[in-house]
Amino acid sequence: MTAIWTQPRSWSVGELTTAALMNQHLRDNMDWLKSPPMGVYSAPTSFSITSTSMVDIFSPINLTSAGGAFLVGFQGCISASAAAVGVYMDVMVDGISQGNGLGICILNGTGSSTIFNPSFVIYVSPKAAGAHTFKMRAAVTAGSATVYAASAGYLAQFWVREI
Repeated sequence: MTAIWTQPRSWSVGELTTAALMNQHLRDNMDWLKSPPMGVYSAPTSFSITSTSMVDIFSPINLTSAGGAFLVGFQGCISASAAAVGVYMDVMVDGISQGNGLGICILNGTGSSTIFNPSFVIYVSPKAAGAHTFKMRAAVTAGSATVYAASAGYLAQFWVREI
């Protein structure tokens, strides 16, 4: 059974509870808290980022939410073509940049012979109940950056979880 969140009801004094009401407002909500809507994308192959403008770097994650907030995370292994190369990363939710178009973080390059392991988690404020699209985006300040993935023996992962 898919867990569904129901706004808890206000009970009246002397009201008799039924199994159906308790299941809906207690059991089902507890099930939802244990397994809320979430999505994970793990990149199968390594890829390069060469754009100085934000571009999508993973497949989007589509979720149907109950109207809550979200945690969004990324972890991976990246190398930059030169030490002076910065990698901007951003999350877009329903077409809106969470970093105001500038990115939520910048990772300083280390040069092509060094792989660094960036990761982050951001909080996204509550959204209306319904379908939402999350996109991981990135850009470089110059040169290029490589995101290593499963094909190279690394985990590059983007995930979203309603909280």
